[in-house]
Amino acid sequence: MENFEARFDAVASLQKGAFKCHFDDELKTVSGCIARAKILQQKISDAKPVAAVDIGQLIESSFNIYLDCVPSESAMVAKSLNELSMAIQKLAFEYPDSIALVRILKIIRRLQSYPAFTTPLMRIIVATEVLLRELYEWERNASREVSVLTHINSLSSCVLRWKRMELHCWPHIFVAKENEFVAKASSKWFELYRFCKQIPTKIEEYDPNATFSFASDF
Repeated sequence: MENFEARFDAVASLQKGAFKCHFDDELKTVSGCIARAKILQQKISDAKPVAAVDIGQLIESSFNIYLDCVPSESAMVAKSLNELSMAIQKLAFEYPDSIALVRILKIIRRLQSYPAFTTPLMRIIVATEVLLRELYEWERNASREVSVLTHINSLSSCVLRWKRMELHCWPHIFVAKENEFVAKASSKWFELYRFCKQIPTKIEEYDPNATFSFASDF
C-alpha cells in the first residue's frame, strides 16, 4: 500500500508540472484515485486532534482577527460541523420538504468549503453565527425527537471563545488601522511637496484653479 501511495503521488506530481508522462494503469482508472483518497481520509481520521491555540500567544503576535487565519480553530469547528451535517442530513431524509433544513445544510456546506489556511477567522465567525440563528429557529419549533441542542451548544462554545479572542485583539486592530492610515497619508506628502514647490512667488502668477484641482485630488 505504501508503494502504491508513493508511486501515485509521484506520477500525479508530474502531471501537474510541465512534463508529459504516460499514466500507469492505477492512475488512469477511477479506482486508483478512489484508493488514494481513501488512504488520505484514513490518515486524516487517525491524526491527533489539533490543540486549541493559546489566546495569550495570539495577543503577543499582534493577531488581527479580521485579516488573519487560525487553522487550528478551523479544525476545531470542523468536527462539530461534520457531526451537525450528518444529523441534519438524517432529518432532511425524514422531512424532505423542510426549507429550514435545506438552508441549514447550505450554510454548513459553505462553512466547510472555506480553506483553513487562507480564510480569516472573522469570516468563519460570521458564517457560524448565521448558522446558529437558523439552528435556533429550528430548535424553537422542534420536538425533543428532532432536537439539535447538543450541536448548538458545541458551536456556541466555539463562538464564545472567538468573541473573547476578538475582545483581546482589539488593541492590535486599532494599531494596525493606524499604521494603515499613516502609510496612506505618507504617500501623499510627496505630492504635496511637489505642489508646494510649484507655487509661484509672485501673486499675479498664482492660479487658483490649479490649487482647487489639486485639493480635490488630494
